[in-house]
Amino acid sequence: MKRVLFSLVCVLSAMFGANAQDWSVTLTAVDGLPGVVKDYYGSEYYQFNSQLLTPGVTTNKVRMTVVGTMTNEAPNGNNLTFALSELKIYDKDGMIVPYTASSNADHNSLSWSSTDGAGLPGLSDNNVKTYFHSMWSRDNAVSDYHYVDLTLDRSVDAFFIEWSTRLGEPKNSPMVVGITLGTDYSPSSVGGDFELGDPVTTEAELAAENQLFVLRGNAVKSFTTAEGYTYSGSGPIFMQYAEEGDTEASAVHVMQLIPAGDGCYLIYWPVAGKFLANSASQFNGLNGWQYSTNDFASAANVKITAVDNGYFEMQYDGENSAQKLTLYVGAELRDGTNSKMKTFDLPRKEALESGDYTKGYSLPVAFNWSIYKAGLDASTVEDLMISIPQLAQTQLGALINEANAYLMAYGDHQGYCTGDEDAVLRSLLNSVQQAIPSMKSVAEITSAKEQLLQALSNYMAVGLSMYEVQVKELLANSTFSQPPYVAGTYPESSRAILDGILATISGAKEKSGVYSAAQYVEIYAQVERELEQFLATKVESSGGTGGGEEEVTPEPEPEDGEVVYVHLSNGDIDAYQLAALDGDYYIADGTVYFPLDGGETAYYTKNEYDSISTVMPALPSMTSFKFNNKYNPTLNVDVECTEVSNDINLSVNAIGKWLTASFQLSDDKAVAYVDTVLQVSKETRQSFAKSVAYKVTYPGYNIIKRIKVQDEIWTTPSTSGETVEVALTADMLSTNKPSSSSNESLANLLDGSPSTIFHSTWGSANNATINVNAYIQIALPEQLENIQLYYKCRPQSGYNPLVWEIYAGNDGNNWKLIRTLDYIADGMPRGGAGQEYTSPTISLGGKYSYLRIVQTSGEYSKNHLALAELRIYNVIPATTEEPVKIQDAVYENRRVPFGNTYNVTIDWLTDRVATVPRIDIDIDGGYFVTSKNYYLNANFRISGNGIYENFEDSVQIKGRGNSSWSHSKKPYRLKFEEKVKPFGLTKGKSWVLLANAQSGSLMANAIAMKIGQMAGAKYPNHIIPVELYMNGSYMGSYMFTEKVGMANNSVDIDEEDGYVVELDTYGSTDEPIYRTGDYNLPVKVAEPDLDEYINQEYAKDRRAAILEDSRDMQTAVYTGEGLEDVLDVDATARFFLANDLALNQEINHPKSTYYHKNESDPEGKIAFGPLWDFDWGFNYENGSKYCYSGQTSSVIKTSMEAYRFWQDLTDIEVFKKHYYHVWKEFMENNSIAELHDYIDSYYNFAKTSFQNNAYEWGSSCGFSESDRDRAKQWVEERANYIYNNLDEYDVNDLIYTLPGDVNLNNQLTVHDVAVITAYIHGNVYKRFSEAKADFNADGYIDLDDADLTAGEVMMAEAPSATYAYATPLAAGELYAEDAVLELGEDAVVPLNLMRYSGEEYTAMQFDIMVPDGVFINDIVPAQALASHNFSYEMLDMNTYRVVLYSDDNATISGSDDVIVSIDANATSVVEEDARAFEIVNAYAVDGNNDEVRFNDLKIAFSQATGISDTYATFSVKGGDCIKVTALEPQEIVVYSVDGRLVRKVRVNSGTTRIALPAGVYVVNGEKVLVY
Repeated sequence: MKRVLFSLVCVLSAMFGANAQDWSVTLTAVDGLPGVVKDYYGSEYYQFNSQLLTPGVTTNKVRMTVVGTMTNEAPNGNNLTFALSELKIYDKDGMIVPYTASSNADHNSLSWSSTDGAGLPGLSDNNVKTYFHSMWSRDNAVSDYHYVDLTLDRSVDAFFIEWSTRLGEPKNSPMVVGITLGTDYSPSSVGGDFELGDPVTTEAELAAENQLFVLRGNAVKSFTTAEGYTYSGSGPIFMQYAEEGDTEASAVHVMQLIPAGDGCYLIYWPVAGKFLANSASQFNGLNGWQYSTNDFASAANVKITAVDNGYFEMQYDGENSAQKLTLYVGAELRDGTNSKMKTFDLPRKEALESGDYTKGYSLPVAFNWSIYKAGLDASTVEDLMISIPQLAQTQLGALINEANAYLMAYGDHQGYCTGDEDAVLRSLLNSVQQAIPSMKSVAEITSAKEQLLQALSNYMAVGLSMYEVQVKELLANSTFSQPPYVAGTYPESSRAILDGILATISGAKEKSGVYSAAQYVEIYAQVERELEQFLATKVESSGGTGGGEEEVTPEPEPEDGEVVYVHLSNGDIDAYQLAALDGDYYIADGTVYFPLDGGETAYYTKNEYDSISTVMPALPSMTSFKFNNKYNPTLNVDVECTEVSNDINLSVNAIGKWLTASFQLSDDKAVAYVDTVLQVSKETRQSFAKSVAYKVTYPGYNIIKRIKVQDEIWTTPSTSGETVEVALTADMLSTNKPSSSSNESLANLLDGSPSTIFHSTWGSANNATINVNAYIQIALPEQLENIQLYYKCRPQSGYNPLVWEIYAGNDGNNWKLIRTLDYIADGMPRGGAGQEYTSPTISLGGKYSYLRIVQTSGEYSKNHLALAELRIYNVIPATTEEPVKIQDAVYENRRVPFGNTYNVTIDWLTDRVATVPRIDIDIDGGYFVTSKNYYLNANFRISGNGIYENFEDSVQIKGRGNSSWSHSKKPYRLKFEEKVKPFGLTKGKSWVLLANAQSGSLMANAIAMKIGQMAGAKYPNHIIPVELYMNGSYMGSYMFTEKVGMANNSVDIDEEDGYVVELDTYGSTDEPIYRTGDYNLPVKVAEPDLDEYINQEYAKDRRAAILEDSRDMQTAVYTGEGLEDVLDVDATARFFLANDLALNQEINHPKSTYYHKNESDPEGKIAFGPLWDFDWGFNYENGSKYCYSGQTSSVIKTSMEAYRFWQDLTDIEVFKKHYYHVWKEFMENNSIAELHDYIDSYYNFAKTSFQNNAYEWGSSCGFSESDRDRAKQWVEERANYIYNNLDEYDVNDLIYTLPGDVNLNNQLTVHDVAVITAYIHGNVYKRFSEAKADFNADGYIDLDDADLTAGEVMMAEAPSATYAYATPLAAGELYAEDAVLELGEDAVVPLNLMRYSGEEYTAMQFDIMVPDGVFINDIVPAQALASHNFSYEMLDMNTYRVVLYSDDNATISGSDDVIVSIDANATSVVEEDARAFEIVNAYAVDGNNDEVRFNDLKIAFSQATGISDTYATFSVKGGDCIKVTALEPQEIVVYSVDGRLVRKVRVNSGTTRIALPAGVYVVNGEKVLVY
């Protein structure tokens, strides 16, 4: 917002008057504003310390008036608003002066609608987390400058002022401040003699010393486009800085040109304390906004070139994310834009200058700038201008101090500075320090800074050499062993730790001169951590690693070493690795024995196994693997493995690491396991956060392994030693610099009070010893050898010690330097008040009676030693006792699947990027969205950051939302001309950008939609977090998602076939609200738009029908009758689960509550969904905070008008049963673990975006780690509460939904028929559903139901391999003799049922599979099935199914009788290896009414020529050659497709291969492809 006011003239660094009424001082960037960046647990703030201010009178009043801030925000009619966390006054001796604070603009006392921060008490509570905020609300807006008055407890004649800005919120940090003695600050009184001087016309004039200038932009005042739209602005203006300007010149517009080298300048406006920024990153390829900056390092090096007519052009070099650029700065025509300056590259600049407004910007831009001399007196010029030495001191001073601190901490790196790196750095520091006063240009500053950083980097890199030598010595001198480990050695696997350290060191040393000192300090710490990790692996006792660490013994795979395979009689295989056995296996009396570890022996009797082999059996393989977005809602596009190998590596852009895999195996009977968990393609949900190993095998193929099920338990003796406080008294303490105040004695260090302090000599008494380091000497009550120091800093910031030297002695006169402690290497605290520190253990190298602590560096400029508390601890050495094992590890011999292993590793793209995708919306004409009622045309662009595809298209945009539209951060609706797939989502025209503007709401909708997806709610939205930029301006962190409606990217029903209704108390102008039904619900027909119908009579009838549906649904809820006839209860239960778990009480208003219906479906019912708008969920409705409370609250809120509808619905038994079912499914599917993972993944992906949002909209609009953790805990606690308080129901009929699945196992077989016939005769099976058994739903279970169920069995999917494995093997078997099929002749193949051990069978089913060229004419039941119902069906060209059962559960007669005869016919020659009938999927029901299975059977057949010559006696197949299978010798003729003879071949009976070049050939009238 523009708030220029001549008041910003604040021009002078100081103005002095004759008395308190006249005295004032202005503080700006020249004085160091906004201050020095400080860190507080990861959050930053500015701390500003003034120079000594001397008003010339004694005063007890100080007023701080803020007339410029970092962003100059002045909301709601207020003047500039500011925020501070701390404000302190010190006297000239550095002693703090207490005060009482008041303000003309205290937000908390003036605003009746809100509070912000702790108010004025927050300024003096020594806590940077609390803050004072000046008025920003419109309640009692303060239009005068905002100030804070301080009434001091005692008068001063000179003082320092110090303040800290709000933690993590820099935007309202003061940038221009007026200090007075309790009087109004009047900046207008200064600079009154300003005059606009002569225009500058030559570049030489720009270089004049001690000359200030004024810059004017020459934009035209108005412009009319070819379409007739007129844009207008202020015309030519004098620049205050890039974003602001005025038509009249004044002192606020004064500009300084600071030489930057190569004829370039930094453009600096001293009044505002701003530089012209390098804004190349804002250039979007067409144009960019030009901004200003408070940061010298971000300033542009501007080349100012004189052009015609006395004007100048400005250009500078920079780069954006795409390329390096040279940008030209022009004056923007319009007012009220992001800036009054724009940037363009040369082609677009030239286009604009030639009047071409089609190359990326549609308005004229003035690139001709006017520069004037500023008419000011010499003293004012001197006060305003910032000198190169001042800039140099600002930029280089802190770096010099930092480098000196590192030199003090590390010295010569224990002699490893063999290249004199420390001396080089010291020399450079001295030369740069001496050169600062004489520096002439920015280039000199930059060069000096680069040299210092490189020298410091080189110096710090040397520190790695010490670690390198240490690691190499460890490698050379350490002994490594393999399991079982030898005491005193290191595990061989630990060698990799040292190798890794050396690799780290080598890589870091290569970055000498590149890495920063801080990076090297972090690498030092990393190396030390890894060295500790290595040393901790030392084996303390033989056979293990000691210390309770888990022994790591790789489990053998079947292919590792020799393995014996036991082929069991039931078709299973048990495998044993010989090396893992506790002795040799052996056979005695036909029984085979395997001695196992742990004293167990596995054995198999001769009837239990068929054979033993050391040859690995044939194993199935995985033939395809993919993640299909149909089964993974957070995955926008399918991810498929193009070529399956044992290591499958895929890149996935989903948020959340739980996925459902789709895979195919080489055999229908094959299965896949992860560990011992069976995996079902398209069903099993699995975390892929780490590599997942799929084991592909057959059911029952297991290897017996020794598995650790519980770790060893060890004692944990002390390793750090015991610390005992030394009893000190005040008379044991002495100092060389006692305090100037009796209230600050050494005794205060021992009184236990953090508010009393010891302070070394200060004030004028310190002048004589100002360069003498203060110390505290301690006469110990006993001799000590190992100590720890503890201290607590004084309760005011700025006095922390930074470097201590620790001396020890025995007589109080002679001293030995023991150790230096500092804030870099030893972590002594900085930057806060009342901080505590405990040193590491310090070995004195002997026993000593005296200690002396000398402070050689402190935060306060005069190195005052000031502490609140001090303690000494005696460290008693740690015991040498080794850990003792209390309990051995527990192992068990278990069966685990063996097979082919496929390791699936996911590269999670969202883990690899710094931030979320970016959306740029550039609205035609540079407009911003201000209305929900009309669209604006715009260009829409997605930058996918390598996660999603980049995308660009034209779009229309307008506002959206109800209460959300009232926020400053607005939500938007997007409409494309054609259906598009942004982010790979399902095609659609209409999309939404959710603002999530409420405090703490940045993840609410994402979490809720994820819950809906996992719950199976209808049509849940997909959420993509994005950074939104509009017309180049950052708008915040948004969510991109589908617009709810009838479209294939939302409710996928055609508008003519259904509708979407919104229950909405808001109402709208586009569609009226109809109150209807027993609950008077507010019904709005959201889609279709009935007002657009040409035939309004038809529209009227449709609306009436929709309202009638609503009334019928409400009546069913009200009466509790017929609910399932009108409402999809399952879908509604899933919808309600999502709202219940998210505590979204808006359904009670109701607001944003949708339901839909597919009218084209004869069984169509109302189904609630899609889910929408959870801004008020997670208990925000009741506490204005997310996830702080409400875990046990009811989602039904009785104070709202729709609550009775939901209350009555949730009391109906059928709904309660469905609701219990969906919750049971939700909890058993590990949904809470998956939801936790999603919250973590989403947060980690969007964290930077959240931080940006907080910076833009305020800290309350961020989302932190604690918010994330609280959300995870909240949803888990709420889910457990809801689930544990539901009424339990038998939901088998809801789980087993397959029609005819009478035995409730989710599979249709003849067993379902048999349990019906058994039930009819009084034998109720142990798992039996009467509802399923009554197939025709006539209220009776009879033979009609059995017949109908048998019909379903006939056409059902064949049982899976795992189903077969779980079904017991029958005692009997199917058997048939080999057959002969003559071409063209019928052949009958009898199939026998062999029964053993007296097992009887009452019903059967099996499939008969035949090869190509063979057909079954008939399948005839034999006499053994005389009392059975018998039928068969051709399922496809190769498969026939037989089903037989008895009405009275009679058994199949005979013991080895034929049960069916297969009448078959061969019409062509079958390849030799395919000549067989296969009997598969054979199941039977035994005499106990249990289901059993038969092994598959192959009935081989041979072929011969028949009597008829109708059929060819050979077959032909292509491939890598032509393969001919013949029944008799004959001649084969091969032609090309154009009729040329290629080859004649004489073939014998059997198979002959004919090698030919690749191509298409004709053999016996058939085309054959050779590739």
